[in-house]
Amino acid sequence: MPTLQETYRSSAIIVTGGTIYGTTIEQLGPFVSYQDNPVISPEGTDDYTTFASVIKVGSTYHMYYTYANVGNLNVVGHATSADGKSWTKDAANNPVLDVPGAGFGSTSVGVAFAWYEDGTYKLLFRGSPGNGTAADAVGYASSADPEGPFTIGNSGNPVIEGTNGEWDQYGCESWGVIKVGTTYHTWCEGQITQGSQSTRALGHAYTDDPSTTWTKDAANPIFTGGRFCPDVFKYGQYYYMILPHYASGEDYSEFELYRDTDVAFLPASREYLGVIKETSAVGWDAVDLDTPCILTDDINRDSFAASNNEIWMYHDGQGLPPWARKTGLAISTRVGGGWTYHNRAVDGQGLGVFRIVGIGGTPVAGQSLSIREDSRYSIVMGETNDSSIGYVDSTGLT
Repeated sequence: MPTLQETYRSSAIIVTGGTIYGTTIEQLGPFVSYQDNPVISPEGTDDYTTFASVIKVGSTYHMYYTYANVGNLNVVGHATSADGKSWTKDAANNPVLDVPGAGFGSTSVGVAFAWYEDGTYKLLFRGSPGNGTAADAVGYASSADPEGPFTIGNSGNPVIEGTNGEWDQYGCESWGVIKVGTTYHTWCEGQITQGSQSTRALGHAYTDDPSTTWTKDAANPIFTGGRFCPDVFKYGQYYYMILPHYASGEDYSEFELYRDTDVAFLPASREYLGVIKETSAVGWDAVDLDTPCILTDDINRDSFAASNNEIWMYHDGQGLPPWARKTGLAISTRVGGGWTYHNRAVDGQGLGVFRIVGIGGTPVAGQSLSIREDSRYSIVMGETNDSSIGYVDSTGLT
């Protein structure tokens, strides 16, 4: 069966007389940590460089991350890169989103999810205090330039708030934005019990204008049990959600993968595909994972030229003492590879090639999946690799 970081799906594979019938094999993973992680770390007076979102505009990659300013208040910083892997902090302009003098966000701004659209750089961010309360709320800010300064609009902010007596009464923050048609969608994390990681829950919100009040889904919360801060993108016919989950109750989160044909990811329609990343045994992300961000070309979140048509996932990590949160990168390259059919009853040679057309999923009933020790990834046509029916396998990209 697949390991925790290997998820596959086969569809309608039938072998008759050496002929293959069927059209799809889908695969995501594994996500391999970039060898020079973390890609951005605290320096000087920074306590952390975390909760980062990344976009590419022209030939430049832009990262927006949270750090603490000299007054120990959370603010949003900016960094640039020519390749998405080696980053330079924008010391001349940071912070690009600062705390205002009073009102919403005056004690903290951060957890900024960025996108570029119609000549404008846009952020949804977490601000404290909310509208007359100490609880976190979600704000909107924009700038004509990637280095800011980002302006917090006054008329609509905060654009999403918790509701007293509801699942998000202790405040909310959002992560992940996607535009489908004319409508923007995001997912808001709240806490049912104040200060408890295990009671973090998730809701869906949408709007046609991100600078004004968003509408919360009537089905909220759509996830409970310590789930929070997902990112959503589209690959092929499906929407995919990478969702952090505190499986142990507190800390040591893992990234779950879901897919759906509907962007809201309501319980009735979504499909759980498995865990795609866990905390490392040692190192900078050994204690916690947070805020996955898939690099895409635009707010439609359905093309990946910016990452060389691979799946690049930036994410927060927290290691062992001194506990500083940093940002790293994990890459899945097994998207779009070729699979070869071997008919054991003939001569074991490849008789055909499947093209991978999507990602995620699980083996269908009646077929088994094995991970071979020689790093070839096999879907077995029958009960074992010794079946005379045959199998298909891949060494990755072709």
